[in-house]
Amino acid sequence: MACIDLTVDNYNDALKEHDLLFMHFCIPSSDACAEVSTAFDTLIEKHDDIVFAKVDTQKDEDLAVKFAIREVPTMVVVREGIIVYKEDGVVLSEDDMAYVITKVKELDMSIVHAEVAEMQKNKN
Repeated sequence: MACIDLTVDNYNDALKEHDLLFMHFCIPSSDACAEVSTAFDTLIEKHDDIVFAKVDTQKDEDLAVKFAIREVPTMVVVREGIIVYKEDGVVLSEDDMAYVITKVKELDMSIVHAEVAEMQKNKN
């Protein structure tokens, strides 16, 4: 579909507009981030049903804090407003990311929503 530059300012709109958001938190000057970015960019061309987003953690520290990013690169996948995948500080290959995409698409979101609701209920 597309790749957007995600910021704390447009994050909520992106969540409302897109059911599946695949986010790459990075620092452009990092060699590990550059390696992941190459694979990430290739996937953008292959998956027109997903919105991909890049977050420069140096420029948008607030969004990095919101997602508790501890290391870069970090991948976060949000589906229907729920974080369904997060991997901190790991260089994922294109095949690894494609596997994550496949598994995320296979999720039965009615079950995920029910589990989240139950966790929130028990939390209160």
